[in-house]
Amino acid sequence: MVLYAFLGYVLIAVCRLSTRTVVWIAAVLLLQPLEWGQIIYALVNPGYTMNAEFDAPYWEIVNTVQKEGTFLQMCKTAIWTGNIANMGWMVLHGRVTQTAGLFMAGMLIGRSNLLPYSEANIKFWINIFILSTLSFFPVYGLMNILPDFISREALLVPCILLLKSLSNIAMTGILFAGVILVYYLTKFREVLHQLAPYGRMSLTNYLSQSLIGGFLFYNWGLGLYRYTGITVCFLIGIVVFFAQYFFCRWWLRSHRQGPLEWLWKKATWIKLGKNNLFLLFILPFRQRHYILAIPTLAPYPEKRACIVR
Repeated sequence: MVLYAFLGYVLIAVCRLSTRTVVWIAAVLLLQPLEWGQIIYALVNPGYTMNAEFDAPYWEIVNTVQKEGTFLQMCKTAIWTGNIANMGWMVLHGRVTQTAGLFMAGMLIGRSNLLPYSEANIKFWINIFILSTLSFFPVYGLMNILPDFISREALLVPCILLLKSLSNIAMTGILFAGVILVYYLTKFREVLHQLAPYGRMSLTNYLSQSLIGGFLFYNWGLGLYRYTGITVCFLIGIVVFFAQYFFCRWWLRSHRQGPLEWLWKKATWIKLGKNNLFLLFILPFRQRHYILAIPTLAPYPEKRACIVR
């Protein structure tokens, strides 16, 4: 979440650029320029070595607190040490440039209006699905056999990260285009449509999963990590998903958005004036109408009385 918040500023920097320019920038970022730089530097400097696990000490601290610490200790560790470990992992695994590139790809999809149904859009997503499928298997296969040909760590690690990143992008294309094509071209559309409430409350679900999972498995909660295996954890995940799903359906019957989605939206548009802060805390997020006099629109009398839904 912290990385996403920081990289969100990238979209502000490129949102006014032309579509072609953003496409080129996104392509460069998705091709992992940092890993290419490491590969070239390792080839030019045969004596170069790299520290591929500089985040390991931080993860050891986090894992120890997860197994033995209290809730307050877990919160304290997560705020500082956990973020350092997470950011280190993101840098080491090429997720910084990849995430920025994917953010731009999402912006381009919205700007180009590629999601609504049309023959041109369906043809576009079919091509994406085919291209992604043809790209995934050779890249993934090359990634698995590369250690047989490269033994030098300073060269092997960035090559593996590069290929893994490209294979992940290809798999993302397969899944993304596949879901769109299934939704528009098959009878599973109604089934997928039933999952919409869960997606509308994705932020609430994402964070509540962390709290539920922490309570179930960490030492400050039930500590089930000591007793559960892969199968039991999988079944617990299914139960948690359906519990969240039914909660979302119930909540959205009387609310336009989830509780955390509402807070995020209000915090996004918040201003420092006292009147705006007052409105932030008094405006409910239930599905009703309110007539409000907005002081910030004083120069525009015709807009002062407005309906906020």
